[in-house]
Amino acid sequence: MADLRHPTHPAVLSCACLAAGLLGACTLDFGDDGDDVTPDARVVFPDAPSPDAAVPTDAPIDTPTDSRFDAPPTPPALEILSPAENTLITGHDNVRIDVRVTGNPVVGFQLAIDGTTTTALTLSGLPPGGDCYLGCDVIVSWNADTMREGTHVATITANNGMGDMATDAVTLRFEDAPEITFQRPTGEVRGASTVAIQVAVVDRGPGNITAALSIDGVTAQSATWADCILGCTLTRSWNTSTLTPGVHTLSMTASDAAGRTSTVTQSVIVGDIPYVSQINVNASDGFGTLEVEVHMYDAATGVWLGCSGDEYGLANVAVGNTLYAVTGYFVDALSRPLGVDQLAGRNVRLVVTEDDYIECPATPHSTDEIIAQGPSIAAASLATLSTSFGNALQLTTRHGRPLAR
Repeated sequence: MADLRHPTHPAVLSCACLAAGLLGACTLDFGDDGDDVTPDARVVFPDAPSPDAAVPTDAPIDTPTDSRFDAPPTPPALEILSPAENTLITGHDNVRIDVRVTGNPVVGFQLAIDGTTTTALTLSGLPPGGDCYLGCDVIVSWNADTMREGTHVATITANNGMGDMATDAVTLRFEDAPEITFQRPTGEVRGASTVAIQVAVVDRGPGNITAALSIDGVTAQSATWADCILGCTLTRSWNTSTLTPGVHTLSMTASDAAGRTSTVTQSVIVGDIPYVSQINVNASDGFGTLEVEVHMYDAATGVWLGCSGDEYGLANVAVGNTLYAVTGYFVDALSRPLGVDQLAGRNVRLVVTEDDYIECPATPHSTDEIIAQGPSIAAASLATLSTSFGNALQLTTRHGRPLAR
C-alpha cells in the first residue's frame, strides 16, 4: 500500500487520497508504535471543526441553486430555428420566425429587413427579467404585408443591455398571386333591389394588376391598377330587382404582372321578402310615443319566426289611431330579413305589441303590451294581405324587394 501520510501530520490522510474519494480504502498510519486503521465517516482531522459543530447563521451556504433564479451574467447567443433558408412565403399572414436564444439577461430583440430596422413585430416566449441562461425559445411574429415580391433577408439581433449582442439571419422569398376578398355583399341579400358590390385586391407587385368581375358568368366590370400592395378596391352597384329568386354567383379574377392569377367566387341569395306597408293601431303607451312591433309565429308549432320594429321600418309609428305608410320588414334573431322562400308552405300568425323591454329582434317580453293577435293565415297571403284584428285597426303587407343593401 502506498504511503499516504501527511508530511507533517503522519496521522492525517493525504489530500490525494481524499480527492480520489477513497476514504474507505485508505488507512491511517500512526507510526512505528501504532496500528494502521481504516477510518470511518466520523474521522476528525486535526484543525478541522467537529461535524456536529454549529454553523454560524451568517455563514455562506454552498448549496447548488437553480440557474434560472440565480444565473450568472452571460452574453447572448442566438440561432434562427425556422423558417429555413430560402423558404417561400405566400399569402399575407404574419411571418413566424422561431429563435433559440441563450444568455442572461436578454433584454431586447431587433428585426431588420434588408438592413432596415422594422417595428412591425411582436415577441412571445421571453421570460420576465430576460433570464435565458439555460435557453429560451422565442417566437418573432412579423407583419410582412408590405414586402415586395422577391428575396429579402431578415436579421434578428438580441442584446443584454450591456453592449453584448448576438445576431442571426435568414433569407426568405416572397411570391404570391393577388389576394381577393369579397367585402360586400355577404351570402344573403333578400329583399334588396340594389346591392353594393365591393371587392378588395392585395398584391405585392411590382407591376400592374388587372381584375374582372363577373355576375352569373357574364363579365360586368374590369379594372387595372398600377400598385395594390396597400390594397385596391373594385365597387359596383348591382341591380337585383328583376333577378329570379335564388342563388346567384359573383366571381372576381385578378392577375399580376408576372402572370400569377387567382379567382374567388361569392354565392348570393336573392329573393323577395314580406313587409308591412300600412299599420294603424288603437293603443297608447301612456308615457309618450308608441314602440309598435309586429311579431310572426309559425301557426302550427308556435315557434317565433321573426319581427319588425323600430330598427326595421316601424320607427315612425308614434301614436295610436293614425294610419301610417311604412316599410316594416321582418327579420330573424340575427337581424337577417325573412325571405318568402323561407316561409313557403307555412301558416303564420301575426301578433302586434307595444314594446316595453327588449326591442326586436328579441321575442316579446312578459311586460310588453299585446295590442292584437291575428288568426292563422297562409304565409303566401302576406303578398296581398289587408286586414284588421283586435286593436290592429289596419294591417297591410306585401311581398317585394324594398331595400338597398
